[in-house]
Amino acid sequence: MGLWGDERGQSTQIGAVLLFGFLVVSMATYQSTVVPAQNEDIEFSHSQTVQGDLQRVHDAALRTAATGVRQSTAVTLGTRYPSRTLFVNPPAPSGSLRTTGAFSTGYGIQNARATGEAGDYWDGDWRVVGSEALVYAPGYHEYRSPPETVVEGGLVYNRFDDATVPLTDGSLVDGRTVTLVALDGSRSVSRGGVESVGTEPLSVSTTTVPVRSADGDPIRLYVLTMASESAWRETLADELAEGNVESVDYYSNEQLRAYGSGIDGAVGGDVSLDRGQGAVVVQLNASRTYDLRMAKVGVGSGAETPGPAYLVPVGETRPTAAAPGSVTVEVRDAYNNPVSGATVGVAGDGAVVESSVATGADGRATFHYREPSGDRNVTFRIGDDPAERVEVTLSRAAESGAGEYDLRWDTAALDARSGVRCVDTDGDGAADECTVGRSAGRDEVRTALGTTPATGQAFVDLTTGDRAVAEFDGSEGNTDGDGRLARDLDLNGAGTTTLRAASVESSDELTARVVEGAYYRYYEGDYGSIPMPDFASETPTATGYAPAFDLSARERDDEFAIEYTAYLTVPETATYRFYTESDDGSRLYIDGERVVDNGGDHSRAEASGEVDLSAGEHAIRVTYYENTGDQHLDVSWRRASTSRDRSRYDKKPVPTWALRPRYPDDPLRPDDDRHRR
Repeated sequence: MGLWGDERGQSTQIGAVLLFGFLVVSMATYQSTVVPAQNEDIEFSHSQTVQGDLQRVHDAALRTAATGVRQSTAVTLGTRYPSRTLFVNPPAPSGSLRTTGAFSTGYGIQNARATGEAGDYWDGDWRVVGSEALVYAPGYHEYRSPPETVVEGGLVYNRFDDATVPLTDGSLVDGRTVTLVALDGSRSVSRGGVESVGTEPLSVSTTTVPVRSADGDPIRLYVLTMASESAWRETLADELAEGNVESVDYYSNEQLRAYGSGIDGAVGGDVSLDRGQGAVVVQLNASRTYDLRMAKVGVGSGAETPGPAYLVPVGETRPTAAAPGSVTVEVRDAYNNPVSGATVGVAGDGAVVESSVATGADGRATFHYREPSGDRNVTFRIGDDPAERVEVTLSRAAESGAGEYDLRWDTAALDARSGVRCVDTDGDGAADECTVGRSAGRDEVRTALGTTPATGQAFVDLTTGDRAVAEFDGSEGNTDGDGRLARDLDLNGAGTTTLRAASVESSDELTARVVEGAYYRYYEGDYGSIPMPDFASETPTATGYAPAFDLSARERDDEFAIEYTAYLTVPETATYRFYTESDDGSRLYIDGERVVDNGGDHSRAEASGEVDLSAGEHAIRVTYYENTGDQHLDVSWRRASTSRDRSRYDKKPVPTWALRPRYPDDPLRPDDDRHRR
C-alpha cells in the first residue's frame, strides 16, 4: 500500500474534529441552559432573603414606634453568582430600595369619639395622617416576574403583576386595639451590596386613647394602600370572624381617580397614586370600644417630627392655706403622643401665676393659681393659636368642684384582663380582692375606677400600702367626662397590698395580691393504666398558685394529678426545646398544641419536643399524674443550640420569673383588651 493510499490518519483527524465539536456544543448548551438555571436559583434564594430583611425592617419600625429606640436593619440589595472559569456570568444583579412619597399610603379615621378629655379632639370628625411605603424592586437576569416587596405601616407584602401576597399578619386591628404606624422620610438607592435602614422615633406610642362610635354607626378606618383587596381581607379575616371588624370594603385605583374629591379627599386630599393603589375601608364594631395607638417612624432623610395638635388637662391640686393650687395640661401631636418644648399660654387671668410654660419631656406644663373667689373657667392654649385650646375650671379649696358621688374600683374591668381574678371575700356581693399575675413579660396591669353618678373632673388621689409590691404610674388624676379614671399599676414583686383611691367626696380600697409562677388545679383519683387523665371531665379538689412546675401542691403521694396553666415569657424569637422528666405520666402544651408527650405509667423518664416561638408571652400547660410508687416532675427548656454558642443554651428549669398564672377561661394569647371567652 502506498503512502497516499493509507486513510488511517484522516480517520484520526475526523474523530478529533468531531470530539471538539461535541465539546463546543456541550459547553454552549451548558452556557445557555445550566448556567441560567443555576443563576435563577441564586436569584430566587436572594428574593427570599430580601423578603425576610424587609419583614425585619417592618418589625423594627413597630419596635421603634412602641419603645422610642432607634433600630437598624441590613437589607441585601443584590447578590453574586459563583465564579466560573470556562463560562460567562451576566453582571451581578442589584436592586432598588425607595420610598414612594407622602400620602402614597396613609390613614383616615372617621366617626371615632374619644372617652375623656381627648374627646374635644377626637370628636367624630375626620382625622388624617399621611404615610409612605418602602418598596424593594429587584433587577434579576433570570428569575422572571419576581415580586416587588413592599413595607407599609401595617403590612408587608409581595406585589406581583397580578396578585398581592401578604408576608405578615398585619397590625392594623388586633382584637380591640387599633394600631396606626405612619412611615416618613425619603430614601432612593439602586445598587448591589447591603443597605442599612434605620428606623427613627418621630412620635412614640406612649398614649392609648379609648375611642368608640360617635353616633352609633361604625368607626371607619380608611387605609390608602398599594396592597390588593384580597390581601387586606386575608389579613383581617380573624377580626371579621371575631366580630371586631364588621366589614372590609375596597376602592380601586380607578375608583380613587374617578371619585378624587371624595375618597382620596377623605384620606388626605392630594394623594400620589401609584401602581395598584387603592383605599381599604374597615368598619369597626359599632358597639365596642377600641384602644387607639398611633406612632410615626422615620425610614429615610427629611423625616419630620410632628408638632402640637391639641392639649388636655391631666391633673389638678387644689389650693390650701399654705400653698397655691396647680393645673397640669399635656400637649399632644396628631398621633396622641406628648410633645416636648411646646409653649402653653393662658388667657389673661389674675388667678394664674404664670402667663406661659414650656412643656417638659412628658409633654406636660404645670400652672399654679391662687384660690379664686368661686369656680372660674380658665383657657389654656398652644402658643398663640386660639383654635388649639382647652378650658379648665379652677376650684376653691373648700369645694370638691364635682358634687356628690360615690367612688369605686372597677373590679369587673380588672377581672376581665388575662391573668387576673377578682373575688368577693366578705359576702357583700362586690369583689374586694384581686389576684394579679406578674412575670418578666407582664409587670403592670391597667386599673380603673368610676364615680356614681358619673362625675367629670373629680380629683382622685391614688396610693398603695406597700410600694415594694405595687405602685401606681401616676399618683393622682381627674376623672374624665364619663366619671372614670384609669391608671397603670406597676407590679414590683410578689405579695399583698392595698390599693386606695380617695377624693373629696368618697374613697374606696381594694386588696391586691400579686403572684408569680403558675395556677394549678389538683385532683385525686385512680389514674393507673391510662396515658393521661381526662382533665376536662375531672373536678379539682384544690386550686392555687405554685412558683414552679413541681409537686409541692400535692396532698398525698399516690393517685393524684395536677394541671398547671401559665403565661410563659419567651425572651426572643427562636426554636425552643421543652423537656418533662416525670414518674408517672406528663405532657406539655404551648398555645394549645402538644409539644411533649411523656404520658403513661412509667418510672422516671424524660421526653422532649421542639416548637418555634416568637418573643413575648405564650400559654403553657403542663399536666401530670401519679399512680403509685415514686413521684417526680421536672420541666425544663432551652433554646435550640447553635454552633456559635452552645453553652448559652444549656437545658435549665423553666424559671419563676418567666411565668405568671393563667386561669382556665383566659385566652391562649394574653390580651388585656379582651374579655374572657
